[in-house]
Amino acid sequence: MQDLLGLSVRVSRLEELGFWPGKGCAVARLSPTSLLVLGRQSARETEYPPCCILTLMDTEDDTDSPPTTKTHPNISIDLEALQCPIPTDRAGFTATVVGPCVYVFGGRDKASGHHNQMYILDPGARLWTTVPLPPESEYLCDCKPGVCCECATYPPQRSDHCAWPMGDRYLCITGGHGPSTYYRDMWVYDTQHVPIVPTVPTVPTVHGWTRPPHVAPHSMSGSVHGVVAEGEGEGEGEGVCHIIGGSQTVFTGCIGSGHFTLSAKAGWHRMPNPGLTTLHGAFLSTQRHIILIGGDVHSSSLSVYDTVSGEWTRGADRGRVPTKLRDCKGCMLSPTLGIVVGEGVAIVIRVEEHEAE
Repeated sequence: MQDLLGLSVRVSRLEELGFWPGKGCAVARLSPTSLLVLGRQSARETEYPPCCILTLMDTEDDTDSPPTTKTHPNISIDLEALQCPIPTDRAGFTATVVGPCVYVFGGRDKASGHHNQMYILDPGARLWTTVPLPPESEYLCDCKPGVCCECATYPPQRSDHCAWPMGDRYLCITGGHGPSTYYRDMWVYDTQHVPIVPTVPTVPTVHGWTRPPHVAPHSMSGSVHGVVAEGEGEGEGEGVCHIIGGSQTVFTGCIGSGHFTLSAKAGWHRMPNPGLTTLHGAFLSTQRHIILIGGDVHSSSLSVYDTVSGEWTRGADRGRVPTKLRDCKGCMLSPTLGIVVGEGVAIVIRVEEHEAE
């Protein structure tokens, strides 16, 4: 194991998974042993499902469990394919667990461009719901064609945006880019909203979406982001969203190295610059640490942030991650076991937190 700021990390490649999501995939943790994997397939001859529930059982401390893979004798793997309404070639969307359901939003594909469609999965019932879109006039305004302005009452089409849960009720999104612009807006969706017949067509609560006044420092397109339940009690235990890197704008290709936090009460806050650039990497969080893995810039690197001390440490490009992960997503399934998938590979991360020396 490597020791990084009080976090012991061991990373290894998972060989016999049988499902290899491609570029632009999304994952969502469903339980301490399972996750939802969505994404177009990588370029392989074998056809794998673009939507599945992957279950990993960690038996490292169970000597009675028989080995099930050659490369990971202490992990048993189960793959369940799901029917899914999301087009197989769509990428750049987000999948976020809020309460008992998974909310998939946005994305892009070659056939029809960028999207603002939302799909909801009830993983217990294995049931998908496609949320109807409102008229285009509610998110594409005449005053600024193709651009989200103050008149919008529904988030416009976008991909590579940030999405995270706020407590067990709200879905938040910010940033990303559309076909001809990038966004710095923020939207909040009330998952307990009950649709009503509106008396005024542009009332923001008609669709369950509201638009707080928080404006992002830049588009955050392709940034690495996630929630850390730090400072519980300060944000009513809802956690703080950390957003690192990303593209400053879609068109200049400038990749950011900033670190920002966003909370419902405090809004945006600029953290000390971590001194690293990252784009389309994986974000995993423990009780105290943030782990960044892969991405377009440093595809073989691993970096760790200590939320208590505010320190970053970055591993070398070689030797920290056993394979290149240029476009990937990941999550911690349990306090000690995480997984990262993307572009034809998957890796397992084992961590152990302790006091930094």
